[in-house]
Amino acid sequence: MKQELIKLIGFRIKYLILLVCIVACRQSNKEQNVSIQEVETVQDSIKTKTSIDDTNGIETYDDNFFTVSEDFSGEYQLLDGITYFSNSEENKYYKSAIIFKKLSDTDYGYYYVDKIKDVSPIGYHGVIRQLKGKFYNLGIKENDSHTNSLFIQSEVKLITKGNILGMISFGGNFKKFMWFKKMEPEDQHHISLQKTLALGKSDYQKFITEYQQAKNYENPVFSQSINLEEFPELTQQFFQKLQQFKDLNKESIKHEDFEAILSSLKTKTLPVIESTNFDDFIEAEDFKNLDYKALSLDKIYPYFNEEGYNFRAISAYKLDISNQFYTLVVTIKKGDHEMESQLINYDLNGRILDFKLVSYDEIAEGLSAIQSKITKDTVNRHHFFYEDEGFEEDYFQILENGNLGEIKAKNTVEIQNMPLVHHALHHLKLNLFNVKTNFLITKTHPNQPENRIVIIPEIEEEIEGFLALHTHILIINERLGTIKAKYFESSKTNQWISDAIRLDQIEIETTTYQLSDSVNAFGITAHYFGASKANPYYNKTLSLFVQSENKLKKVLKNFSVEQITGEWNDACDGKDVAVRRSLAMSEVTSQDFYDIIARQETATTTLFMNDLDECDEKETSNNQTVILKFNGLEYQMVN
Repeated sequence: MKQELIKLIGFRIKYLILLVCIVACRQSNKEQNVSIQEVETVQDSIKTKTSIDDTNGIETYDDNFFTVSEDFSGEYQLLDGITYFSNSEENKYYKSAIIFKKLSDTDYGYYYVDKIKDVSPIGYHGVIRQLKGKFYNLGIKENDSHTNSLFIQSEVKLITKGNILGMISFGGNFKKFMWFKKMEPEDQHHISLQKTLALGKSDYQKFITEYQQAKNYENPVFSQSINLEEFPELTQQFFQKLQQFKDLNKESIKHEDFEAILSSLKTKTLPVIESTNFDDFIEAEDFKNLDYKALSLDKIYPYFNEEGYNFRAISAYKLDISNQFYTLVVTIKKGDHEMESQLINYDLNGRILDFKLVSYDEIAEGLSAIQSKITKDTVNRHHFFYEDEGFEEDYFQILENGNLGEIKAKNTVEIQNMPLVHHALHHLKLNLFNVKTNFLITKTHPNQPENRIVIIPEIEEEIEGFLALHTHILIINERLGTIKAKYFESSKTNQWISDAIRLDQIEIETTTYQLSDSVNAFGITAHYFGASKANPYYNKTLSLFVQSENKLKKVLKNFSVEQITGEWNDACDGKDVAVRRSLAMSEVTSQDFYDIIARQETATTTLFMNDLDECDEKETSNNQTVILKFNGLEYQMVN
């Protein structure tokens, strides 16, 4: 809540700066007014006009590009708008409306409203006059004789192309670029603007009364003009966007339709694993029927609504990426056998900024898929080809302006028995973004050659220097794909933790452990290393599992079969202690399971400086036997 309040205050401060600057510019022009007659006598040297349709490849633009229709009066709604401040900050406009009224052959009155997201709208009003192909704001000056006179204020660049209007205005510390579309008779201004528009209209009418009573001011001084050569890149972007909106023509979306869909969608919490597939859509109510026009999906899929393609937008959700644009993930069903999801960034008026594929599934051959992990600024993608042993990884950035960065290859991850792994993940409702793949292993069951053991190490927590993994073990029939048994253990008890002592490797033992005449166990080992040179550490633990119907039971828990510890002060002052245990089955039983004999060998190596000031070594060893007995639940050591 505190961060939102700070953000809101920041937006309001920028808006106040913008408003104060506009007022200051107008006030300063009372001291630097320009005669209307002087402007009218400027040398008439208008160049040949170039159509916006002929501007492809043009790198510089001049005043001759700014042409308007004979009468552009009417009501306009925002297509896009942005203000660039001198401190490199930007304001993207969320809503805006402007109303022009023709007052004479040269003069147009106007009132309009701007709104950025999460900030109250601000209104403006005035009169612009066209002189020799240029437009200027008119100000009203009170003379000594208590009469009012009109004078020229700052220049405004205007251009109309069909029902599209572009506008550039300047202040002391900002450049403002706006694009509008002329409204149809049935269109209405957005509800968030209507109150401010009504107030603006009232203030405008008062201003027009003063304007009609004022005379032209005749004291010639310098006027503030807009020099396009000072910002060629922004000017080029202005015309390119104008061309884009012109091409859209009447295909521009209805803001209300887009916002209606937007308000109906749920927001998912980041990070999001996007793995939408056909299994997510079983019942009829799983399928939505989203308005593809309102979402501008025909801009992504030009044949969306054409006969024979059978495209449908069947699901969507929102992501909270930025307050400068909207992010949606929209799922498209393409015919009967393909389905994919696009991450789409929309500007605040519902037009597409950029999009990229984030998931894919097909059931015609079932050989490929795409899944993604979406964070605040990055999308990591996995590309699967199920006949291959592994997957390809790439990623792209979500940029601050709403564009999506270039796709960059990461690497290829090799995983054996990929179809079987996917089958296990699907059963567990996991995907490889939830899994630490370097610990993911499969191996033929030592006691059941028709079945395969699959270990899925699910990430419970992963931050820099710390990793905690849940254990999933499945026994899967390799030919039929049936899951014969499974096991789960939390990271809180399985000891699959990696921190200062690093979990380095997990293995499936090939040894068969016969616990009774009818019960065999298989083993899983975990290897741990310590990074300290002063106190080296290594530990290998063994856990034994038996199958009981469709469940696995852990009957020996994390028993250390090899451990090395050390204490070292320098290269010739310290010792290592190595403990190794080998297991064998006893003929004695406890609770129907054989006791386990653990033969332990302890070797101690000590380095020291002898009387000759040379590094010397001493080794000692001892052997002992440890017995493990089954208590009905698990094996435990007995004295």
